[in-house]
Amino acid sequence: MTILPIIVAPDPLLRQHSLPIKEITNDIRTLVTDMFETMYASNGVGLSAVQVGVLKRLIVVDVDWGSSRFAVEDVPAVVPPVKGNPI
Repeated sequence: MTILPIIVAPDPLLRQHSLPIKEITNDIRTLVTDMFETMYASNGVGLSAVQVGVLKRLIVVDVDWGSSRFAVEDVPAVVPPVKGNPI
């Protein structure tokens, strides 16, 4: 597991379009694990892949601070699409 550097505004990478994830691979699972470790190390509750320099449509979120830590086995094989505010 690796703590990744977090990119902050006004870095132009944060304005780039991220690509969809078509398949959950071992590389994606590793990225998810690293993103959770990075988020916890920064005392955060959420982190997007672009914030760690990866242009993939991926976020990690932990809103249940009282539970045990995340396990990569919890990553679903298929992630349903989520609509958000396009602005």
